[in-house]
Formats: sequence, structure tokens, C-alpha cells
Amino acid sequence: MKSSALILNVFVSLVAFVQYYRAGHFRWSLFWPFAIASIPLSYIGATLPITDSLYKKLLAVVIGGFIGAYQGGFRFNLQTLRYILASVLLNAVAKLYLT
Repeated sequence: MKSSALILNVFVSLVAFVQYYRAGHFRWSLFWPFAIASIPLSYIGATLPITDSLYKKLLAVVIGGFIGAYQGGFRFNLQTLRYILASVLLNAVAKLYLT
């Protein structure tokens, strides 16, 4: 199961990269620092032992950050933005507290 998921993930990533490259959006000058830094940092990350609960908490924070950044790209009035922020924060706190 894991090997087939990895193969499918690589295939989908390759198809997306080819389309991105053909559209002219890929820049080597921006890519190479990330590619060089990813090799030692992935090794360091693989050697760090973390518990399942810490992993879930980190994942919740990262996903919440992406959702917050995505929602911040839209224009809301102040009242709507307050409700969205309050609901996201309450959901994140409840999720972290209950896991």
C-alpha cells in the first residue's frame, strides 16, 4: 500500500511539474537553493523522534497556517474576518487540546 501511494504521488508530482515547466513558470534560480537545502534537512528531520500526538499538533498548526494565509487573500469586511478568525482559533485550540 505504501509503495503504490509513493509511486502515485511521484507520478502526479511529475505531471504537475511538466505542466508548470511548459507554462514557463519554473525558475532554476529559485529552485536550486531549496533543492540543495532539502537533502540534509530531510535527513535531520528523519532522525528526529516525535510522538504521534506531537505530529498531529504540528500538522494542525501548519494546516491552520495555510488556511489562514489562504483566507487572508480574500477581501472581507472586518466583522466577517473576526468571525472566521475566531472560528479557526477555537477549532485549532479544541483540536490541540483534545488530541
